[in-house]
Amino acid sequence: MQRTPAWKLFSLLSILAGCAPAHPPSEASYFHRSSTSLQLTENTSWNDQWWLAKTSRALRGGNSLSKKEDAAALLAQGKEKVVDQFLKDPRFADTILDFSMMVLGYRQDLIKYGDGQYNYLAFQHPQAIRASKEVASDGDFFRLFDLNQNLYMPQLASPPRYLYPEDSALSDSALRLKIFNKMQMGMDDLIALSTQLSAKQPTSNPEVCKKYKEYTDTYLNKDALGIALSVSFNQMYRAEYYGTVNSYCYSAMQKPFDFVSEFTKIKTKNALLFSLLVPFEKENYKPTSVSAIQSLDLSGVLPTYRNTQFSPLLAANSLPNSSTNYDRKRGAYILKRFLCDDLTPINVENPSTHAGDAHGTNPSCFACHYKLDPIAGFFRNYGAGFMDFTGANNIRFDDNASMKLVDYVKAWAPGPNTDHPLNVGYIRSTQDLSKNFYGSSLDDLFTFLKTAPEARRCIVRRAYEYLVSPDQTIDGDYLNYLTDAFNEDTLTVGSSRGLKNVFKNIVLGKAFGTQNADHDTCYDRKPGYFSDGTEAPCKVSSILAQNCVKCHASTDDSGNLDLSHWQKLPDGSYGFPHLDGNGDLMPAAKTFQMMIDRISSTDSEARMPYRSDMPSQDRQQLFNWLNQAIGPGVAK
Repeated sequence: MQRTPAWKLFSLLSILAGCAPAHPPSEASYFHRSSTSLQLTENTSWNDQWWLAKTSRALRGGNSLSKKEDAAALLAQGKEKVVDQFLKDPRFADTILDFSMMVLGYRQDLIKYGDGQYNYLAFQHPQAIRASKEVASDGDFFRLFDLNQNLYMPQLASPPRYLYPEDSALSDSALRLKIFNKMQMGMDDLIALSTQLSAKQPTSNPEVCKKYKEYTDTYLNKDALGIALSVSFNQMYRAEYYGTVNSYCYSAMQKPFDFVSEFTKIKTKNALLFSLLVPFEKENYKPTSVSAIQSLDLSGVLPTYRNTQFSPLLAANSLPNSSTNYDRKRGAYILKRFLCDDLTPINVENPSTHAGDAHGTNPSCFACHYKLDPIAGFFRNYGAGFMDFTGANNIRFDDNASMKLVDYVKAWAPGPNTDHPLNVGYIRSTQDLSKNFYGSSLDDLFTFLKTAPEARRCIVRRAYEYLVSPDQTIDGDYLNYLTDAFNEDTLTVGSSRGLKNVFKNIVLGKAFGTQNADHDTCYDRKPGYFSDGTEAPCKVSSILAQNCVKCHASTDDSGNLDLSHWQKLPDGSYGFPHLDGNGDLMPAAKTFQMMIDRISSTDSEARMPYRSDMPSQDRQQLFNWLNQAIGPGVAK
C-alpha cells in the first residue's frame, strides 16, 4: 500500500516488477494520523494523552495503546520512563525496520498487513531487516550498510494455478509439490530423450533443445514454483542451474554436449532447493515479528550466491544507466539519500585546476560534477540491469548501447595520485585532497558509509524527518548535538543503543510534542542554548556561526558586515547590519545578493569563507536560504 505523497524526494524504482516505490514520510506519517481510542481523564491533559498516543505509534511499529493499557498510569511515570518502556517493546524493531527502509529510500503506509505479517516490500530490503534485527539484539545498526546480506524470506507466493486448473482446489503447498514433481518428470523426459539421441546426433541436438525450451517456457519463465525471491537470486538461479544448457541451445549447437549430465545436475539441485523452500509455506511460516523473520541458507544450492543487491538501489530496473549518463543517477542517489547532499549547483574552488578534460571546466557544470562523478565511479563496472561487467571486453547499458569497458572507465582518469589512479571517491575538498575519501569498489563505498561523519549526521537527520516531519526546520546546532551524542554512544554502548537514544531525544523534544507545528520554527535546541532575540534565523544561524561570524561579528569588522545579529531594518525588511561606504545600512536584498556572489565565487580571493573550506551541505543550505531570503516576503 502506498501513500499519495504531499511532497516528493528523490525517488527510486522497485526491485521487482509490480512493486512501486514508496516515499519518505509526509508531514502526516502513518503513526501521526492513526486514530486512537484514548479517553480523557481528570488527571491527564488532552495534549499529554495526544503525545502518548503519538509516541506509542511512533515507537511501536504503528501500534496505538491497547484497551488494557492505562494511559493515566503510564503518564504518571513521566514521559521519559514511558519512552524507555516503549523502546524496550519488541515492536520497536518494526519501527526500526520501517525507518531503515525510509533511510534506503522507501516508505510504506503500513509495515504489516491486517493479519500481522510483514508487507512483502520489506523483504526486498534485506539491509533494513538486518538493521532491525541488530537493534532488537543491541547489535550493530550499521549493518544497514553491509552490501552482502542474507536472503530473508516472506511466505512463499502462490504457484500459478493455471498450469493445472483441474487441481485448483489444492492448497498452495500441495499444488507446489505437484508442480515440482511435474518439473522433475519433465527433466526425466529430457534425460531420456538426450540418451536416445546422443548416439545418433553427437554434434547437433535441435530436438532436445526444442523440448528444453518448451520446459523452460512452462516452468522456469513463469516461475512455476513461486520462487521469485530477489533479483540476484533469480539471476544466479537461472545462470547456475540452467545457464550451461541455455548457452548451448541458444548458440549454433555445433559441438558435442553432455545433456544427460547437465539435466541430472539440474534435477538434483531442484530437489535440494525444493526441500529448503518447504519450511516457508504459509502453513509453516508466519513471521509477525522481526525475530521470527528467517533467511534461506543457499550455501548447499548456490555456493557462490551473494545477495549483493543493495536494496533497492542496485536492483535491475532501478536507476538505469545510459551510455551518456556515466552512472550519475546512481551517484546522485548515494549523495542525496545517505549523505544528505542534494547537489545544489554552487561553484567550487578552481575547477580548471582539478577538472581537466575529464568532466569539463565550466564552473556551473563542475559545481555538481566535482562531487557527483567520483561517487558515480563506484558503479563504473555496472551496466544494464545492474549487471557487473568487470573483466568483460564491453559494457552494455540500459539504452542498449555498448562500448569497450576499458574506454568507459577512462571517464574517471586520472586519479589524484598513484595510490588512486582513478578519480573515484567522496570529495570534501578540491583544495586539500587529504580530506577526501578515495576507493574503487562498491564494498569500499559501503564500508565508508558505515563510518563517514556525513553519513552519521544524515542518519540522525533522517530520524528527525521520520519522527517529526521532513519539512520541519531543524537547528543545525541541535542536529550537531544529537549527532555528537550518537557518535559518543556508538563508541561506548554501541550503535543500536545510540540510535535508541536519538529516537528518545527527538520524541521528548518540543517539535515532536507540538501540535500543528510551524515548519519554519526551530523548536529544539541544544542544552545551554540562550537567545537574546538577535540571532539569525535558525535555518542558517549555526552555519554562519561556524563559518562566517569569526570575521563578520560587527559592522566594524571585515566588509562592515555583522552576521551575528538579525534585525528589522529601516525599510521594514529583516536582515543583517551591513554598512555601505557612507556608513548607512544597506538594504537586506543587496546584502543577500553580495553574500550569494561571495559564497559561489570561483575567485579564491573573493570566495567566502576566505581561504577556508566550508562543508558543501552547509554551503548548499546557506545558498538556498539566501536565494529565498532575497525574494519578497521571505526574510522575516
